[in-house]
Amino acid sequence: MFRSTSPHNLLLRSLAPEDLHRLAPHLEIVSLNSEDVLVQPNISIEYAYFIEKGMASVVTMTPAGGSLEISNIGREGMAGVCLLLDLDQTPLRTFVQMTGSALRIRAEALKEAMDESGSLRRKLLRYAHIVMMQTAETAVALARNTVNQRLARWLLLSHDRADGDEIPMTHERLALALGVRRSGVTVAMAELEAEHMIKSRRGKIIVRDRGKLIDIAGGSYGRSETEYRRVVSA
Repeated sequence: MFRSTSPHNLLLRSLAPEDLHRLAPHLEIVSLNSEDVLVQPNISIEYAYFIEKGMASVVTMTPAGGSLEISNIGREGMAGVCLLLDLDQTPLRTFVQMTGSALRIRAEALKEAMDESGSLRRKLLRYAHIVMMQTAETAVALARNTVNQRLARWLLLSHDRADGDEIPMTHERLALALGVRRSGVTVAMAELEAEHMIKSRRGKIIVRDRGKLIDIAGGSYGRSETEYRRVVSA
């Protein structure tokens, strides 16, 4: 059982003390290993996961049968957000991208706590608003942005959720996240590396110049992060 009053998860830390106390007896610390599936599509969700360390990816299936990342989750949020909308399943799949840990809670316990506390419900629904914003921004990036812009945005999102400047990632996973072929990822990575924004190593990417990445990403990065600070952290 979770007993700390200072979780690493920023969403939990933003809760009123009485709301965190309400959830605490139901929170269980679990490890997150790469490729662990936290939410299966079209199956009743058993747990919500408040990420303490690491990152999870939310993906949807394409008409051709492939997968495409639409959002990611780090210590700012939770996996199983559809539970906040009184739904028990989703067509989306959530799996672990970066190893770490989470505080998980049974779906029934979370729903009961939200029914009992209006302040808890309001704060968690504000987080659901942020997820919708991030998903919309991903859709715009996929439709309007160059591969380099999409890559810069994804690296910034991952850097926000990583511990330090090193992001564990393969070109295959990046292709999934960006909705492009692996060859396109290779070209974009080489161009960003040539400008000293990143350093690519086998199985990992090192962020060297975050400011330049923000410039490349342009308006595709930063709005949902600002909104999170306004409606969740405040």
